[in-house]
Amino acid sequence: MFEAVEELVAEHADLEKKLADPSVHADQANARKLNKRYAELTPIIATYRSWKQTGDDIGTARELAADDPSSPPRSRSWRSSARS
Repeated sequence: MFEAVEELVAEHADLEKKLADPSVHADQANARKLNKRYAELTPIIATYRSWKQTGDDIGTARELAADDPSSPPRSRSWRSSARS
């Protein structure tokens, strides 16, 4: 499912690299085209990275809660539904 997003992440990184090259800006039409695509992808990539970070944070919180003796015990059904 996220293979398509990973392709967009790679495309975004490639565009960023190209836009950092001063010679690209010699061709204004091409530079505009690259900038437009970069601008289209940026909010998608930012949202995807935020989503991934949130998932990582949830995983870390679960690990910490499992290791914390003061954390109230949770039922098995709660843990499995929280992972979904």
